[in-house]
Amino acid sequence: MKNFRSALLILLAISLQVFGQTPGSGAAKGLEGVWHGTLDVGGAQLRLVLTVTKSESSGYTGKVDSLDQGATIPVDAITVTGDAVRLELKSVGGVYEGALNKDRSEMSGKFTQGGASLPLVFKAGAAAQSSVAPKAPSQPTQRPTSVPF
Repeated sequence: MKNFRSALLILLAISLQVFGQTPGSGAAKGLEGVWHGTLDVGGAQLRLVLTVTKSESSGYTGKVDSLDQGATIPVDAITVTGDAVRLELKSVGGVYEGALNKDRSEMSGKFTQGGASLPLVFKAGAAAQSSVAPKAPSQPTQRPTSVPF
């Protein structure tokens, strides 16, 4: 009986190694984490960092940091339905609607604000751009009257 238990424990350990899913081993991850994207607004590149955390009520909370504008925008509502993701940023009148790829490492969609709809792709993970200070303009630039965020 002792040999049977030992064999069973070894088999269980091997099964967990082979079939077990741990973060980083291909297991489907949720939306929580840090996502990086760049929004092209009429030739201007705005680097964005989306941070999503899982709330205690089994939903999500988040914020968007616009690195080049030095602004932090709260995400008022995050809705996830299957692979579809919707973010509402009421303070700037913006909505992002995207879809997660198969391994949930990328989210492709559109950011809509004030009637304009622009493509925006977020990539999961800590990219070097999150630690980069906002770019300082080398010379005064004329800004459009309506820039997202």
